[in-house]
Amino acid sequence: MRKREDRDELSPSFDLYQPPSNPQRTPDCTQKIVLVQKRLSAYSNIRVIANPGDAELDELIGNAHINLLFTYQSTGIKLKLLHALFAGRHCLVNPVMVHGTGLSSLCSVAESADSLEAHLHELMKRSFSSEEVQERKKALKEFSNRANAEKIIRILG
Repeated sequence: MRKREDRDELSPSFDLYQPPSNPQRTPDCTQKIVLVQKRLSAYSNIRVIANPGDAELDELIGNAHINLLFTYQSTGIKLKLLHALFAGRHCLVNPVMVHGTGLSSLCSVAESADSLEAHLHELMKRSFSSEEVQERKKALKEFSNRANAEKIIRILG
């Protein structure tokens, strides 16, 4: 990413949200977050939004052209991935985020920093098509609250 004076008129803005504080967060982790916030403050098109409420988070995800999701823990499906797939547009993830979920076809998967940058440039130019919306709706049916409630009702029926 380039600083404001180096960027052209088409440069996107970025809103990064920071998850709510974790009382078990280590001091080292907190220091890293502060360092990232300081480094990002040099860019006028990036904002760090700490602890957004549910409505603000929904708005951020829904308005983002690209939701960038990374994890280093392969511990099943991530709720943030489902949230971004249900409510957002393009999802750019690392392989661990979609490992074992069956959802990698709905995302752009970056395996390296170079791949991440290439995907970002490509996705910034690409609209989110109605075909992609329909593909997601079909693929995410099994994760729908309504569909799962209906399954429970049939089982209890």
